[in-house]
Amino acid sequence: MNPAKLPLADIVERCEHLLRLSPADSTVISWIESASNLAIESTRTRRVESSASRIVVVRVREGRRSGLARSEASEVGELQATLRQALALARAASISPDWEWPRAAEEPSPQATLDGLHDDEVAGLAPPAAQQRLQRLADRQSTLRCSWSELGLVVAASGRPTRAARATEISLEARTGRRPGSGFAAASSRTLRDLAFERLVARAQSLQASEITEALPDRQEPAVLAPEAAVALLELVAREVFSGRRFVAGQGPLADPAERRALSPLVRLVDEPGEVAMLGFPFDYDGLSKRRRELVHEGELAGPVLDLELAARCGRHSTGHGVAGEDATPGHPQWLAGDESEDDLLRRSAGGIRIGSIENLRCLPGPGLPFRGVARSVRRIGEGGRLEAALPPLIWTGKVLDLLAAVDGAARERALWIPATHRSPAVAPALRLSAVGDLSPSREVRG
Repeated sequence: MNPAKLPLADIVERCEHLLRLSPADSTVISWIESASNLAIESTRTRRVESSASRIVVVRVREGRRSGLARSEASEVGELQATLRQALALARAASISPDWEWPRAAEEPSPQATLDGLHDDEVAGLAPPAAQQRLQRLADRQSTLRCSWSELGLVVAASGRPTRAARATEISLEARTGRRPGSGFAAASSRTLRDLAFERLVARAQSLQASEITEALPDRQEPAVLAPEAAVALLELVAREVFSGRRFVAGQGPLADPAERRALSPLVRLVDEPGEVAMLGFPFDYDGLSKRRRELVHEGELAGPVLDLELAARCGRHSTGHGVAGEDATPGHPQWLAGDESEDDLLRRSAGGIRIGSIENLRCLPGPGLPFRGVARSVRRIGEGGRLEAALPPLIWTGKVLDLLAAVDGAARERALWIPATHRSPAVAPALRLSAVGDLSPSREVRG
């Protein structure tokens, strides 16, 4: 059963009431809710789905002990039980190392604007209406996937003003033509009017291929990553390289000098939550305003992102990346634009390949951040940057840090997208790699 949507003012009142009841030295109450929808249109599938969720996270600190409890409840009595559970866990916990909990006043943050976070058209979009829109755009060889959500976040914390907002986001993924020569395009937006359905479908159609080749690329061939593929890579980099939890544990390239690599100067990454178009909320689950943070400057890694607890453990200040007890990672990563067009990148990559999307991309254990994913919508690049024969989906393996060292081109145009399998939006341009690395066929992904 889906939880009922409560007015934001009622949620604030309940969170603040619970905060007043807490005897702990410090208490943070994060109320997170989502109403999500999905519409899919293809020759084989026509589906609409709707779901809603609520999670209330109560975190308390007593001295150098802390406790965390979660609940899906909304009634005050049930939330009080969640508070009691968090207090009991804190009192039973072992004493944390000798660190002082940072006070919010140590790192003041300006109140971020809440203007423009919510679009009534997205919040009110009914699944049948979305399905009708997709039907008008679909043809016999296309799969269109539209997902949209209305999100709510309220954070009540000891010693800080309560933060509350609702936000919207909508995404469209278009795959057109017969596999493996299908074209792919995707984008996300906060508003319905800014998501160009027709243009995205037309872009996917323009990337279709009729000719198929089985000839595998050489690992030394150049590759151009479409913006959608670059978004998937960026999301992985943000999550794995800049993990606050890994840094505090002394793991990964930020904490271990032996893991560092010389990266391309074209790797210029920032976490940019201040732009309304970047989706999500301008404050974190600790109730602190998010701020712009440089991640990589011309190939040089900057520091990690941290929430209050992780910051305390390593003697630093929070960077505004609290996620209610989960790992602190960049929530709004951007790859800064280059000075070429995607066509420019293609023209100087003749003899190489273009990768349209990357699916199932994940890191594996080992130094240098080994990765594995499936490259799809792969095309040969001919003379003058012309896209030629398509290849079947390919297993792509290598090391993330090696890929970042191989970047030798970035386009001006960028795409904002939340891949269905990821949780955060990312903005990236088309990228050129001087060498693609290891690509291999796989029966499991042919089609």
